[in-house]
Amino acid sequence: MGWGGRVPAVVYWERSESNYKNLSSQVTGFMDIVPTVKEIIGDSNILKRAYDGISILPVLKGDTKCIDRDFYLGYGAVVNKDYKFIKKDGNPILNLTEDFLVDYQTDPYERKNASMNNEQILKRLYQVIEKYDTITPLVPEIPYGKGQKGGGRFRKNRK
Repeated sequence: MGWGGRVPAVVYWERSESNYKNLSSQVTGFMDIVPTVKEIIGDSNILKRAYDGISILPVLKGDTKCIDRDFYLGYGAVVNKDYKFIKKDGNPILNLTEDFLVDYQTDPYERKNASMNNEQILKRLYQVIEKYDTITPLVPEIPYGKGQKGGGRFRKNRK
């Protein structure tokens, strides 16, 4: 399948170098950077709106091996340390004919559908997707695959 966020990130923090082996199983994304830095510098200001991300500082420090979480990827997809679930109608580019569940313990390269006999997992992850897919954005979104050709608005004025 190969769709989603299994892309490596590089983090270097000398004080925590011995704990880096723990990061390979941590599901994280760009929205976790600010909450993590906020905790590193000790900023305890209360926000009007909560961050979408979480601080992964406990993992960086070695206080915990992995923060278990469901990470919404958008377009009917969610991933956690054990599974990735994609709704068949979530992303039309994938042309899925059925919901697709990846079990990373048995299929780290996302080659086979593990939906069979995993109804409870499917149900739980489907509920996570529904929570986020039903959010109405404040600014209208451009449909998937319908963005400006040529690399976006900044490319337009380049020579």
